[in-house]
Amino acid sequence: MLENAADPDLLRQSLQTHRALLMAAPAQNDGSRPDIGKVTSLDVRLDALLDRWQDLDDADQRDLTQVVYYVVRVPDEQDDLAHRDGLDDDAERVDELFARLNDRLNNRQT
Repeated sequence: MLENAADPDLLRQSLQTHRALLMAAPAQNDGSRPDIGKVTSLDVRLDALLDRWQDLDDADQRDLTQVVYYVVRVPDEQDDLAHRDGLDDDAERVDELFARLNDRLNNRQT
């Protein structure tokens, strides 16, 4: 199960699959489509953290895994496919994680 995965390659693959799903999604009845730029940005930011996987402790790896799992779930708090802003909740989680882990990683290097 992905939420228990501690493999950065599996997490990356899940992000790629999610992005492909959103890119292939048809427009909704109101003509809205997922914001592909936003999903790409989220993937790039998460991928940057996955690149530093070995620098993270177990708790940070779990946090990163949980955020990736949340992002790749399409029907989460806001359905990623139902609205153009369906990725806003995903972005909030990534922003919080990125700030927290970036601070920790930068403090470890000093």
